Amino acid sequence: MKLFQKIIHFFRRLFRKKDNPKQNKPENNQRIFHNVIFKDPFGTQNLTHEIDRIIVRRNGVFCIEDKAWKGKVYGFEDDGPWRQVFGEKHTIRSHPSPISQNDTHKKVLEQILDERTENFVIPVVVMTENNSPLPNGKKVINEQDLKRFLNTHSSVNPPWNEEQFLTICSRIEKADCSATITRKEHVQNIRSFHSAPIEYDIVHTCKP
Repeated sequence: MKLFQKIIHFFRRLFRKKDNPKQNKPENNQRIFHNVIFKDPFGTQNLTHEIDRIIVRRNGVFCIEDKAWKGKVYGFEDDGPWRQVFGEKHTIRSHPSPISQNDTHKKVLEQILDERTENFVIPVVVMTENNSPLPNGKKVINEQDLKRFLNTHSSVNPPWNEEQFLTICSRIEKADCSATITRKEHVQNIRSFHSAPIEYDIVHTCKP
């Protein structure tokens, strides 16, 4: 039964990518990858990383962590926890810093792309409810400001030519395991990792 579910999952991901022209064809010098799952490039077995959105443009690679938290959100650019206050009862929920989470994703993506240039990948947390607690922050923006952010930030100079652009996209495609690893398996991998001792310096803060 598990093998059958994996086969179904594989073909669903395959046909979804074929039906999504934004994800398969570089239109307007931009390509968007959604819910990409990578195996840990630092050698940790049974550990995976999921990146909500990767946007590849001629002016750089953008690693995006989407947060659809409703209500009021309070947070800082340091490593401290964030708070979400929502609902009629003003329920308070604490979250690990999405900035720290995305900084880990940035390191993973740079390793996948085999790129050691500083700031080659630009990380940004996007608040899809447009309730960013850091309106002037460089690492946290609202969804409504994303287009402007992409146009005004660059990690490469001069911009990539078509061959360089397609090479970056190809590396992401080849490393993406989302066609064979379900999100449920990814969450199980993360939980297993956080219940075990950390064996190397990079601390993974990606919590399900």
